[in-house]
Amino acid sequence: MLADAFRFDGETAYQVVTYHYENDRVPAESALKQALKEGGYRFTTEAETFDVQIDGSLATVEAQVPFNSNTEIAPEYDLPQVTWGVTQDADATRVTFRHEAGESVSADRLYYDLDRPEDFGELEKQPLWSDSDDDSVSPGAEATVDLSDHLDAEGISLVYSTGGTHFHVLFTVDLRGETDA
Repeated sequence: MLADAFRFDGETAYQVVTYHYENDRVPAESALKQALKEGGYRFTTEAETFDVQIDGSLATVEAQVPFNSNTEIAPEYDLPQVTWGVTQDADATRVTFRHEAGESVSADRLYYDLDRPEDFGELEKQPLWSDSDDDSVSPGAEATVDLSDHLDAEGISLVYSTGGTHFHVLFTVDLRGETDA
């Protein structure tokens, strides 16, 4: 399992990837560095050196990436900066997504997707703010999904579309009450 992120500091960008290994499969720091140099898995092509820290079953790898503010971001990676919130009722038949803070988002770019056993790997983008009177979703806006007809759903995801077939699953809520901890 891994998580991928970028952070920025002045004129430099840092790509940070965190790997979570099973306890009996944690690589040595030198082996992980060598594998990243050979394959660069999950890192941008500009990453050449890697700072690796291993703490138990977590490995955090950071690479400095040249930051060029003149380079235009491809539309499929130009995501709005938003803090999202979510609540679900006790019997998991309603989930409410909330725009907590950040940039306004075009309502026609936000969808939800239900995770069901029979559609593993499929993404069905269902409009989330389709009944909105406004074209954009701003801080304080909420949308509730009624799941009473989908009791087999195991999860629900908030999806952001950048147009065409490009989309990003922003996060998923596990409706079964399970956690990763």
